[in-house]
Formats: sequence, C-alpha cells, structure tokens
Amino acid sequence: MADIPHVSALRDSHRPDAGHIKAPSAQWAAFVCAIKPSRDGSKIIGNP
Repeated sequence: MADIPHVSALRDSHRPDAGHIKAPSAQWAAFVCAIKPSRDGSKIIGNP
C-alpha cells in the first residue's frame, strides 16, 4: 500500500507493472473487515 492521505493504493505483487487501484481508506477498511475471519474462526464475516 502507498502512503497517500485518506487513500489506499494497492497493487498486485505478482504483476507490479500492471499499475495500482486507489480506494478511499474508509472503504478499504470496511472491505477488509467484511472479508476477514471472525475472531473465533467460525466463519468469514459477510459470507453466508
């Protein structure tokens, strides 16, 4: 990730020359929280 205020810039580590995707940091944080495993490991949050 790049250090851009209020923005998360991401790139594919397998294809670093392919450019990057920018997303508002709040949206990126919400996405990460939605897909990370729950604390007890029972399921993926946001996945029925």
